[in-house]
Amino acid sequence: LAPNRTALLVSDESLYVYAAGPKGPRLVESISWDADNFEQDVANVISKDCGGKPVLILNDMVEQHYRKERVMKGGVGVLDKQSMLKRKLNVAFPNYPVRAAFPLKEKIPKAEKKSAAEIYIFAAIPESKQFQKTIAAVQQSMASIAAFCLLPVEVSDMVKALYGKLHKKGQPKAQWVVFVGQHKNGGLRQVVIKNGELALTRMTPVVDNDDDATA
Repeated sequence: LAPNRTALLVSDESLYVYAAGPKGPRLVESISWDADNFEQDVANVISKDCGGKPVLILNDMVEQHYRKERVMKGGVGVLDKQSMLKRKLNVAFPNYPVRAAFPLKEKIPKAEKKSAAEIYIFAAIPESKQFQKTIAAVQQSMASIAAFCLLPVEVSDMVKALYGKLHKKGQPKAQWVVFVGQHKNGGLRQVVIKNGELALTRMTPVVDNDDDATA
């Protein structure tokens, strides 16, 4: 996170508001989606408690959709490639207006009867009530939106950096790295990294079996 920024973490249960500054991020408020005057309350927190700083929105809800896609490399200009990506995204996720594509380092070289291609991950989320309420709250706060991101994608670089710190010199580097983080509600966010890039992510609910264990 860049210094002096507000971060909104969108989860299935609540919206978490963080203030990021030179000393790092701190949790300012968590607000349930069912709270009365949700949009106005969030807007007040952003504008007053967080000083109206630019807002970074991080989505970490269960419903996120990912696809790996090939995109032709040769003979395609920059503007044509953007149009091609938009068309492919529309075909891949016709019912999800919030969608984007990002390139991976993996490439497919030219072979007989096959053109060279780049590999992209296509991602999309539904335009849910939570999404609409979050955007409306930021607009009411009059703060600018710096970016809207999917947390698993952003975590990929962090996991790569953490592994680099833990890896001991002289040992072979692992091709696969798995990161598991736990939400306040108990859900486990799993992010699987292959060769430093996102390969798989999912959210797994944790079921409390204490009653069964003591029965």
